[in-house]
Amino acid sequence: MKKVYRDISVNRAESLKEQLLRARESVVLDKLKIDNHYELVKEFDGKLFINDCNAIDLNACIATIEQQAGNIIWIKYAPPIDRDLKHLKKLVDSKVKALLCFGEGVENAFTSFVDHLEFFVKIDSVTEGIKLANNYAKKGDVILFSPGAPNYKFFESTSDWNKEFSDAIKALKKEKKKKA
Repeated sequence: MKKVYRDISVNRAESLKEQLLRARESVVLDKLKIDNHYELVKEFDGKLFINDCNAIDLNACIATIEQQAGNIIWIKYAPPIDRDLKHLKKLVDSKVKALLCFGEGVENAFTSFVDHLEFFVKIDSVTEGIKLANNYAKKGDVILFSPGAPNYKFFESTSDWNKEFSDAIKALKKEKKKKA
């Protein structure tokens, strides 16, 4: 009799897990409707640059990453105390080739993902990340800025990140014109 009770509780737990996953997916899809989410900023040299600066939680990042085709070079902010990132390993394994990370919590991101990436670099800013990602990326790669956490210490709002991303893209364009 105990075995039957145990099986029923396992089935109930699985059902609740499925319900939570469906709820999460619904919330994430709503978040993608926000302005500046999943915005194609520029394509040059066969690389896509995507600004997802309003993705200040991991669920929004996950939704954006899941929708990308090709290899992703992810520029991420790591807050001083970050959540457990281990649940993202499967997604990172299948989609992300490199992680360029800045913030006080870079060590947590490094220990979570180092065995799942071709390339991991600590950077100081979004601008540095854009330059480095452009140099590392190959044709068909996606360079994605999706911070995954808010950073109120350095920026008042995500519009500051948006401006930094846009300025970094403009600098890349100018640099390319000078070389041509």
